[in-house]
Amino acid sequence: MKFIKAARHFAYYAVLIAAVTLTMLDSFVIARELEPVGVVIGGNPEDNGDFTFTTVTGGSPTAPTETTTPPTAPTTGSPESSSPTTTATEPATTAATPRVTTPSTSAKPPTNAVITADSYEDENISINIETIRRHDTQAYIAEVKIVNLRYFKTALANNTFGRNISEPTTVIAKRNNAILAINGDFYGFRRNGFVAREGVLYRSTSNDFEALVMHTDGTFSFFHEKSPPALENILNIWSFGPALVTDSQISVTVDQEIIASVLWSRNPRTAVGIIAPGHYIFFVSDGRTAESEGLSLYNMAEILLEYGCIDAYNLDGGGSSTMVFNGKIVNKPTPDGQVIRERRTSDILYIGY
Repeated sequence: MKFIKAARHFAYYAVLIAAVTLTMLDSFVIARELEPVGVVIGGNPEDNGDFTFTTVTGGSPTAPTETTTPPTAPTTGSPESSSPTTTATEPATTAATPRVTTPSTSAKPPTNAVITADSYEDENISINIETIRRHDTQAYIAEVKIVNLRYFKTALANNTFGRNISEPTTVIAKRNNAILAINGDFYGFRRNGFVAREGVLYRSTSNDFEALVMHTDGTFSFFHEKSPPALENILNIWSFGPALVTDSQISVTVDQEIIASVLWSRNPRTAVGIIAPGHYIFFVSDGRTAESEGLSLYNMAEILLEYGCIDAYNLDGGGSSTMVFNGKIVNKPTPDGQVIRERRTSDILYIGY
């Protein structure tokens, strides 16, 4: 019994040392801008029309009815966003000239929004944040309803696509006037993995991960990066994973859960889920502290399914896990469980104008 226990401890620390070593080696890579692939793979989300929500007795939202028209694929330009303007006529190996993105300033928030400590409401956006406690862990569930995909946005650290370019989530959120924001997939930490933001493909090299696609009609789908689908009518692609919920079923496999439980145990987590087009869940949990142990992938999948997600996806967690609402950090981010502070990241998902 002692031998088995000792072997487990040895395996754990061996993996931990290897992970730290790889992290340190990667940190020596000089931060640099990268040329985006430069192919427009999604039209303007505004072209899809608005989502219409109705309310049943008791105030629970029903699935939205989409009043949409088929999107028209552009030949030039990009969606109203922080993405660069590029052309779709060049092959995927051609680099686009713009590398620095500019936050959109065309839409202004209404002046009559109703804002509380955990909610936001105007004619276009509804956000309600619920704090729950599960598995000895504090978790934060932001239910988001938007009337148009123009309010579901992404942003890059320093408004720049590239390796090891990072900023705290709060800084990126403030620059983009985000109402609600969570950290993304930390694409800049890795050399590979698909990256698409607001209709522009930045990177199309496989990381052997399961990727999340947000389509221009507001729906989600997943694909394995070794077998990518046709890259069209796509708004965003995130590369981290795995998928947590697929078609209203928990999809974390036994193998994935063993890796999460044995090697990384319970940790702070970040995820995004969809209830219906225009109706989303932003999820963050604490972890690594005496107050909150953290969640496994399966723990998180159970919660997201309970809250109505038909599809949900695991984003970068651990020290990166951060939720920001109206400029303030909602959760307790920690890199090591000893101090409460943000870790820099390369990108965010956010709701705003």
